[in-house]
Amino acid sequence: MATEQTEEAGKGRRGRRTRGRGITVTTVAKEAGVSRAAVSFAYNMPEQLSVETRERILAVAARLGYSPDPVARMLTTRHAGAVGLLMVEPIESAFADPFTATFVRGMGQMCDRHGLALTLLPPRLGSVTAAAQTAVVDGVIMLGLAADNPGLAALEQRGLPLVLVDSLPHGQWPSVQVDDEVGAYAAARHLVDLGHRHIAILSFTTDPTNPAEEGHGQFYVPRQRLAGYQRAFTSAPEPMQVARYDVSSNLVSGERMMYAILDRTDLPRPTAVLTMSDAMALGAMRACQERGLRVPQDISVVGFDDIPEAATATPALTTVAQPIFDKATLAMRMLLSQIERDGEGEALLAPQHVVLPTHLAIRASSAPPR
Repeated sequence: MATEQTEEAGKGRRGRRTRGRGITVTTVAKEAGVSRAAVSFAYNMPEQLSVETRERILAVAARLGYSPDPVARMLTTRHAGAVGLLMVEPIESAFADPFTATFVRGMGQMCDRHGLALTLLPPRLGSVTAAAQTAVVDGVIMLGLAADNPGLAALEQRGLPLVLVDSLPHGQWPSVQVDDEVGAYAAARHLVDLGHRHIAILSFTTDPTNPAEEGHGQFYVPRQRLAGYQRAFTSAPEPMQVARYDVSSNLVSGERMMYAILDRTDLPRPTAVLTMSDAMALGAMRACQERGLRVPQDISVVGFDDIPEAATATPALTTVAQPIFDKATLAMRMLLSQIERDGEGEALLAPQHVVLPTHLAIRASSAPPR
């Protein structure tokens, strides 16, 4: 008896596992007494059917265990139902900086409202171009990638709508950025006005390691911020002693570089540190505190971004606040507008190039030098 029950249970499990296999559009159409096109309309263009017909088709499909093939559905509708975020870094590296998470949240909010999926597109085997060529999306936001990046040419060849973010504006494509030069100037001028003359800068890299692949324009943001710092330094009443260090934008890299700076014997210890991201700044503060230095009594630290962790750090971080979340939602609105116009066969409007303001949030991590 136990054996018979086990066999029957196994049959039931196998039946549940195989339910729906082999069920096609034709099967559903015959069972519901409609055409194959009507079944397709029920899933892809419900407005083409009466409510009664669509409900009958869906009920038959559910009873048979049928679900549409997503690839076939995409070919029918010519829409992937997803937008992509093309990034310059691998996913692990990108999300080591909380900036990325905030930006993705902004994109995600817009995706949720419009019933879209969000696909992350890091470099494939180190190639942004390969990621752009194979992305199954309806449009792309390029974050931190330049208009001269080969990945853009791949997207153009595919005819995909796109928006540039944190990049040198390109005449053909919409773009969103913040006023990096003005924000950086405010941060550096704040330290100059406090009396700091020995400053270390933790910077994004400004030189391409592979110009043929990545393009020079992706270094637009760090160059703009360095220009802002330099403008502030030239206004100082006495000569400035400034040293710049290229750092990856994450807490661990900021911490390690700060240890290296504090270990230098060929330069005086800086009285202040300017960083191009809050993640770097938080790492630098941790290194200083581990070495017994008080922030800001012994050394001041100023960041850039105003991620959520900046205000809750100990001490609270002085930083250049940029509207990361709003930047993402605005870029998404631009992208969705292109996708909708493209879907309706309308000519594209002249691209918008929006520069969002920044402001200096002065908190407890900066003070006059001792």
